[in-house]
Amino acid sequence: MTSYTYQIEGGGVLIDVVVTEENGGLRFELAVDESTGFTGDLNALYLDIADETLLDGLTIEGSDVTGIRLDEDSVTKVDNFTNMNGEAIKEAGKFDIGVQFGTQGMSTDDIQSTSFFLSHDTETLSIDDFASLDNGVRLTSVGEVDGDREDSLKIVGTADVEEVPSEEPDAPVDEDPVVDIDPPVEEPTDPTDPDMPDGGVIEAPDFPPEEPEIVVIGEDIPADEPTYPEDPYGPTDEDFIEIGYEEPAGEDGYIFEFDEETFSEGDVTVLTAPEFGPEEDIFPPLAPEETDEQFLAEISVPMEDVVASEEMQEEPAADADWLIA
Repeated sequence: MTSYTYQIEGGGVLIDVVVTEENGGLRFELAVDESTGFTGDLNALYLDIADETLLDGLTIEGSDVTGIRLDEDSVTKVDNFTNMNGEAIKEAGKFDIGVQFGTQGMSTDDIQSTSFFLSHDTETLSIDDFASLDNGVRLTSVGEVDGDREDSLKIVGTADVEEVPSEEPDAPVDEDPVVDIDPPVEEPTDPTDPDMPDGGVIEAPDFPPEEPEIVVIGEDIPADEPTYPEDPYGPTDEDFIEIGYEEPAGEDGYIFEFDEETFSEGDVTVLTAPEFGPEEDIFPPLAPEETDEQFLAEISVPMEDVVASEEMQEEPAADADWLIA
């Protein structure tokens, strides 16, 4: 279904006209637009038709229609109170169709809006049959809304088409549409970015693994001799005390000093000591058969703190009661 609208204006009064194709004919709807502050009683609408041969066979029906006149280029009135004589006819010329509404004056009826249906006996009518042609409206009892209405008007205009979109049925709406939504793509974040929540997290840089610390005791150890890292679970320097042993008076004796500050100026003997874990004892208990007179020093200490004094001899005395294991 196709519609178009146009307006006819004059003397402060504005008339809205809507023409709609309907069931092979045309429905005309007229209304006084009171937004201008003026109103009036609609008495008649005058039309020109593009194909004047269609005048024979036209039918006009409407609840407010009280008279019609069909005559090619000859219509100026339907009744005496609805004539368009004067300036209106001079401007627009005589019309082909006249449709009259109601009665004279507003004492019996006061029509501000009305409609009628125009059809043909054998032909289908379209909006193109009346578009862009001359129109005229006759009004009486014209004046301000809610004011004195003592004037009358004869106004003419052109049916300039302003198309109204045809009403198409709405497409069915799926109540549970299936929508494919791509999962959000997580952008990689820079943990050092200060704009991140909590000011960013600074990650420690990756460093190559630390090489174990090599501890070398003595000055004359060949480069190809094996060395040993410091045992983190073994004793520290503070755990060592100076240990000495002296034979009774009158006999040759030997003194072993375990003090990092006492180094001989001669050869340095480097001994290999086993590594210790956190649970191992530094000083094992004496064997059961040993006595106070027989001192067995089975001592295991880190080699960096083991030195021999100058008093060490090539061979210990045969009767010495000590032993270093």
